[in-house]
Amino acid sequence: MPIALLLTTAATAAVGVAVLRTLQGLRRQVAALHHELAESRATTVPHGLVPAARSASDTDEIRAAVAEALAEERERELAEARAFWAAQEARDASDAPSLLGLPDSELFM
Repeated sequence: MPIALLLTTAATAAVGVAVLRTLQGLRRQVAALHHELAESRATTVPHGLVPAARSASDTDEIRAAVAEALAEERERELAEARAFWAAQEARDASDAPSLLGLPDSELFM
């Protein structure tokens, strides 16, 4: 029995040493990865930062562009309305009876 206990203790010690060696190697790898990550963060521009606010000239340019676009849209809508009104007046004029009471074809006879 004492020999079996001695062999079991020796095997347990060997497994423990192997586990400790493996953990030590893993710790070195994690430390190297941590160091590499810190270096890459230091050399690159940080992502996720809020961009700087626009300058006053940029804001004025944007406002001018929006005002110009709104003016163009307003002119387009007015042109469409004028065309609609002209078509409506032409339709009304063709439907209206002649002032003389004669059809248009007999006015110049």
